[in-house]
Amino acid sequence: MANQSAWSTEYFDNRPLEYKGQAETAAAASPRTAVPVGNPPSVYTTGKSNSAAGRNTGSVSSFSVLVCMFLLPRVLQVIFLIIALSVTASIPDFTAFSSLKFLLSMDVIALVYSLAVLVWVIICLVSGNSQFGGTGSLAAYITFILDQVLAYTLLAACAAACAVILFIDDGEILAGTNCASLGIATPCSKAKAAISMGIFAFALLAFSAAISSQRLRA
Repeated sequence: MANQSAWSTEYFDNRPLEYKGQAETAAAASPRTAVPVGNPPSVYTTGKSNSAAGRNTGSVSSFSVLVCMFLLPRVLQVIFLIIALSVTASIPDFTAFSSLKFLLSMDVIALVYSLAVLVWVIICLVSGNSQFGGTGSLAAYITFILDQVLAYTLLAACAAACAVILFIDDGEILAGTNCASLGIATPCSKAKAAISMGIFAFALLAFSAAISSQRLRA
């Protein structure tokens, strides 16, 4: 028993035949080099695949942010402006008030602009071109300027229409009268609803202007 080497122990003698043959062949080919019998299973993923996965996740996240910042506000602008335009146009003899005509005109202009930008953003998304989110581009400057101008002009139109309606309802124009006593309770209510929708559209345009200002940084 003392003369037995490690190869004659119970563990190595009881090995399967194929493992014995591989070990003996490896020892004969290179006695000083250990040759693995089999390839170990891969435990860790490569850095390349991890980086690719990170880029994919980042691109999806960036795409979602761009949609929320650019697409959703424009959709809401269009909805509120359509409601404001429809309600204002349904007021009987609204042309008798210059403030309501001003509000209607601004609703139309802002609606056309919001629709144009919305179509442009949708085309960019469908084509896979994120140019609308690029910084320092000509489109960024144009949208920033128009968002600012239309937002505050629309707010001025809402303020002017609101002042007239409140003056009528509070008896400031005709003493002791209001919309109900004048028989224009429904037109006054419609005008207030149109003004409210215009203010919501202004808030969304102001938000879009704030986002556009961030895109001016080249």
